[in-house]
Amino acid sequence: MVAFDLTSGSQVWLEDVAVAGGLRALNVTGGRVTVLADRGTRHDGLDELRVLDAVTGDEKESIETGLDVDGAQDELADLFVYEELVVAVRQNSGVRPFSVYARE
Repeated sequence: MVAFDLTSGSQVWLEDVAVAGGLRALNVTGGRVTVLADRGTRHDGLDELRVLDAVTGDEKESIETGLDVDGAQDELADLFVYEELVVAVRQNSGVRPFSVYARE
């Protein structure tokens, strides 16, 4: 993930957040960049929730979700942030299961 200064166009920070399996979802609110990434089959295949400072790119926290989006065969539909909660909404045959994670 790369952050740019919108005035000058210069790169502000660069952070490798996609891990091995790829970036699943992204939310930028309240000075934080929240990323849901797949750790890939080289690790355990589970998803990881990472929170970065939007200004510096410094990692504020990392949460192992205990879920594998691909393994569940559900498509990740969206990622919402409400106060300190992060809600990952999935979609599968008209059903919308969701997972909620608490950020620090």
